[in-house]
Amino acid sequence: MRKTTEKIYCDICHCENTHNNINSQRLSVIFVTEQTEGYSCNPYLSIEKLDICPNCFNKILDGNMVFAKGAQGCNKYYFKG
Repeated sequence: MRKTTEKIYCDICHCENTHNNINSQRLSVIFVTEQTEGYSCNPYLSIEKLDICPNCFNKILDGNMVFAKGAQGCNKYYFKG
């Protein structure tokens, strides 16, 4: 018998979903790289679907913006500061 367990991690802080409290949200993020090759560019807004934990969601509600860098779907999301 096989048993498959799906683990979900926060896309921002990478904490594990231990209490089933990570939710998918569509959020505006500020990209600092262009999406094709990953070169630096002028920052621009994009809507992304992220799995986020309650701690990171509270940071967003407190006014912190989510930044992103990467290319071709391999992106890193973070808070500045």
